Amino acid sequence: MSKQTWQISALWMALLCGWPITLLAQTTTQPAAPLAAKEEMVRDRLRRLEDQMFRLADKLRTTDPQQAEKLEAALRQMSQLGLRERVDQLVLMLSSDSDLSGALTRQDQLLKDLREVLTELVAQPDESADRENQIKQLQEWLAQTSALIRDQEQVQQQTQNMADTGDTPLDTATAQKLEKLIAAQQELQSRTQASAEAAAGADAELTAAQQQLANETEQLAKLLEKEQREDETQSALQAAQKAMQQAAQDIQNGQRALAGDTQEDALQELRRALAKLTKKKNESADLQALSAAQKQLADSAQQLAQQMQAAEQSAQTQATGDQVQQAGGQMQQAGEQLQQQQPDTAQSAQQQALEQLRQAQQRLQEQLDQLRREQQRAKLEQLQKLYTRLRDEETAIRQKTIELQQRWPTDPRRTDLQQAEQLGRDQLALADVAGQAVQLLMEDGTTLVLHHLAAGVQNDMQQVAKWLQNALLESTTQLTQQEIIDSINDILEAIDSALQPENSPAKPGDQQGNQQNQSGEPPPPPLLPSSAELKLLYNLQERIFDRTREVRHQPAINSATADWLTNKQQTVLELAKEMHNRMTEQGFKNMDQPD
Repeated sequence: MSKQTWQISALWMALLCGWPITLLAQTTTQPAAPLAAKEEMVRDRLRRLEDQMFRLADKLRTTDPQQAEKLEAALRQMSQLGLRERVDQLVLMLSSDSDLSGALTRQDQLLKDLREVLTELVAQPDESADRENQIKQLQEWLAQTSALIRDQEQVQQQTQNMADTGDTPLDTATAQKLEKLIAAQQELQSRTQASAEAAAGADAELTAAQQQLANETEQLAKLLEKEQREDETQSALQAAQKAMQQAAQDIQNGQRALAGDTQEDALQELRRALAKLTKKKNESADLQALSAAQKQLADSAQQLAQQMQAAEQSAQTQATGDQVQQAGGQMQQAGEQLQQQQPDTAQSAQQQALEQLRQAQQRLQEQLDQLRREQQRAKLEQLQKLYTRLRDEETAIRQKTIELQQRWPTDPRRTDLQQAEQLGRDQLALADVAGQAVQLLMEDGTTLVLHHLAAGVQNDMQQVAKWLQNALLESTTQLTQQEIIDSINDILEAIDSALQPENSPAKPGDQQGNQQNQSGEPPPPPLLPSSAELKLLYNLQERIFDRTREVRHQPAINSATADWLTNKQQTVLELAKEMHNRMTEQGFKNMDQPD
């Protein structure tokens, strides 16, 4: 906060500190005129304060627009509350000495509104929205990184399967040669069978043709051997070549019928070799498809890296983006190697890409855990602030209730009833503040006993407000007020304990066993550990026992008190059952383990 803004805050404090003098004076027998004069002084201070705030906001609009906006917001709030007009009305009321009690009530409310404006003026910027956006962004990046790892592992497994076969895809020319050999062998087999009764001179021509096919088949087999392709294709060609040579020998010996059977064996081996080649062609097509899939993953990784590097976040996020970018480069290299029919080489680049992605995943998870811990701590601090205010103001209301009840006349006057009604309104306003805590806990959704206890505090405040407005100041009202204060003290004790460094909010899943939510991510860390929730439940049960013991010796138990005790005991029973179910689902794992 700037120096000028602190000066404005100091003026506010001077204004608020000076006002109780007027309030005190109203409780005396002083004439109204001096009270009106003091109220006029307050009005003058307020006007000077508004003028200084306006001029300061105009001055800061270029040098510190954020502070200028805060001052302008405070001025708008003061205008909406009609503070200046309300002070003018108080001056008139005190000048006429018509209704000092009413003036006192109006001053009380005016002071509360002034304190609210001051609270907003000096409040620190709320970082919860920015933190929540960062958490959502990290969750999205973490999900994308995890998906990349999953898909890359699948591509790597497919690459390994292809590399393990030891097959190197052959070119189309080899398959074409085989097809020609098969066609030539089929034609020669037909000629051999058709010329079975021909003159013996035809044997020499058929023998030479068969031997030529055997030589071509042998040459193709040796080519495969030279390229170190010792597989079924090569063995099939070698078997076909042997069968062809045997067929040539049979033809030469005039055993054409036997040669026809041997030629059929050669054909079967040639077809087996071609079938193997066709399978290898398909594998080559699979490698091309795998290369395309690998390159697509590389593009996704590069896009993710660009998002991280472009985001205005921490240096750790930038470093994580660099790692994802490096992984994308390795994935692109692996895609090129797969395209070049090199699955063995591609596996090394794929493994390096996976290592980079897993490191990036770990970095993202660490950042997410840290932000979640900060978010939980901010929630705890907000709750601590709310409940400290609730405890202090509830203590003041209870003290006023006791004082009013002690001096309550047999025949209450209008002013007595007005004071009781005012206490009821104060209590109801405080219940609205308690509702803010309940809403915060509802949105968080990680606590059980704390949430129920907070809701109970709000409900009790609302009930006390009704009793006070109906001028019911007796033991039940004061007993419930004390219960509210005790519950708030228990809540504050649990929050204070959770805020200690050794009990800092846990990482996701530390207190939740091995459970995961439907999205596959661990559940958010709880605001309070299970032991703190159990202690809250124990304290609540102990207070119910104390209250029961107190009323046990009374001649007659008030029905309202009996109902109050019954409802509280039923709440404890239901909470105990829910706690038991929750702990059973978690398997009692990792409860209250520090980071």
